[in-house]
Amino acid sequence: MVVIVLWGMYSYSEMYTSLFPEMTFPKITLIADAGEQPVDRMMVTVTKPIESALKRVKGVTLVRSSTSRGSCVISAYFNWDVDIYNTKTLVESRINEIKNFLPSNTTIQVEAMNQSIFPVYGLTLESDNANLVELRKAGLFIVRPAYS
Repeated sequence: MVVIVLWGMYSYSEMYTSLFPEMTFPKITLIADAGEQPVDRMMVTVTKPIESALKRVKGVTLVRSSTSRGSCVISAYFNWDVDIYNTKTLVESRINEIKNFLPSNTTIQVEAMNQSIFPVYGLTLESDNANLVELRKAGLFIVRPAYS
């Protein structure tokens, strides 16, 4: 009986208790802010040099970017077998190599993607007596602010 109790206590201590397992995705996101530059200048002076630097990091499969006035968001996707935190260090070193070629007021944030940084929720609103426009308004102005 003592052996069974000790085995049960050991098994309980080794069990995973989180709802979702810790998982890292092979994605690193960079957010660059360069003040009030127009989109075309931002693309040439910030987005393209960062994209070129990211494409030279080992394991990159895809680089996507979105540029707006004064800022850009660049996502780099990697092979699933890479150590994402080690790769994040490589990305940061590549960015530091080209930092002198970027505008002087440019700030860059580098984040490895995981479920705690970018949580995703999906909600569905249904009603027997409200139309789709009313449901959309309720979702945007009542439900969404409550969750944010």
